[in-house]
Amino acid sequence: MKIEYGLADGALLQRGADGFCRCRAKFAAEGNVHASRGELRPLGGGEYEFTGLPAGGPYEVTFTDDAGSRTLRLWVGDLWMLGGQSNMEGAGLVEEREILEKQQTPAYIRCYRLYNKWDTASPVFSEPWFSPDACQRDFVRRARLESPWKQEEPAYLPCGMPRRGVGPGLYFALRMYEITGVPQGIVPCALGGSPLSWWVPQPENGDNLYAAMLRRLRRAGGYVRGFYWDQGESETWRTEGFTEEMIALFSAVRRDFGAPDLPVVQTQIAQVNIPASCTQAAGGGWMRVREWQRTLGEKVENLATVASIDGDFDDLIHLSSATQRKMGARAANAMAHLCGLGGCPPPQLEGVRIRKEFSEPFNYVFDVYFTNAETLSAAGRPAGFMVRAASETNVPLNPFSGVSRLRLRGNVAEVHSEISASPEEAVLFYGYGNMSYCNIVTETGYSLPAFGPIKAKDMLLR
Repeated sequence: MKIEYGLADGALLQRGADGFCRCRAKFAAEGNVHASRGELRPLGGGEYEFTGLPAGGPYEVTFTDDAGSRTLRLWVGDLWMLGGQSNMEGAGLVEEREILEKQQTPAYIRCYRLYNKWDTASPVFSEPWFSPDACQRDFVRRARLESPWKQEEPAYLPCGMPRRGVGPGLYFALRMYEITGVPQGIVPCALGGSPLSWWVPQPENGDNLYAAMLRRLRRAGGYVRGFYWDQGESETWRTEGFTEEMIALFSAVRRDFGAPDLPVVQTQIAQVNIPASCTQAAGGGWMRVREWQRTLGEKVENLATVASIDGDFDDLIHLSSATQRKMGARAANAMAHLCGLGGCPPPQLEGVRIRKEFSEPFNYVFDVYFTNAETLSAAGRPAGFMVRAASETNVPLNPFSGVSRLRLRGNVAEVHSEISASPEEAVLFYGYGNMSYCNIVTETGYSLPAFGPIKAKDMLLR
């Protein structure tokens, strides 16, 4: 007996709405296939629908045909597809804490590795140089050959211990387990450096990252609970079209995954400190993408956006391991809320009220209100807002320009400013440019979303 796809030793199978597993599997078998537990329903052409195992595990299930049998160890719970770019693939440093986390991760937190084997999840969960799909493997190996190291494989492979590569996947799954109490699994598909053009929807036999993702979906059983996406840095050169392409991508995912209401959580892109990128022009590109991402939920139903603007780094562009722990938990809280499992929604910009606190002619306070937040706080002095006049053509490099004082009151950020223009014509930002220090969070641990440029008059609350 050969199992061609859908079932494998160590697999986590997605539970259905009834709490029992759902899995499409194909057997190359002699005669009919029978299962020692659960139920196998033939679909024709060697395909079967496997169900009947409740959430939990591990279960020992023996599949038998006329020629023999095979026993698999299976879990049932929630399975999540992970796509995007380098921060989803992971680039955080592996240090003592991450080594301990790898050793201590329970077996019911599963990962379908890029080399198509199931294993216990770990902080480093995505290794594209091992992928059988050329669109992932060959890109990484070519990039390595063209790098200063001049070798196809990462230097740490001979010693067997990754030195980088920590992403949010493990922490997302651990938080989802805390919320749901059922086994969790992740299916990584991200590739660092991949533009959206590599994710253009193709059929399963295609040769890009989208097609590779569909192949992994089939191998993993054909069903997932949601889609977790972290991509956008390669798109910061754009001036248009990003929103339309993201809508097309998520629509195709829902169609091809057979789940028209599939919940989607995306991460708003973080920051960059690469010298060549720290210019006004480049900073404008990063702000555009963040603003497009922030407003995407207004156009795509059942989508949530979590901010990473307050994150730390382990290099000039990638989120640190500590921040990845935080981002995985934030995404899980947002995903659980979308799925109706618990969790909590991320904060959203509600609007602005303008008032004067003193009699000086240019002194105004912009009270910026956020929904899904009761108490805003910051470690140390609150930071992250900028105010300027809409008429200014020479955009300041100072990311806090125009702000004299910033106070937090409940779900309101009081932005004190002195501008010479009409306050309604003022332009507000949070997370201006490509390397702004932002430290305001909600009581549920979310960062405020980066936004701007937005004219105050366009978001006035009455």
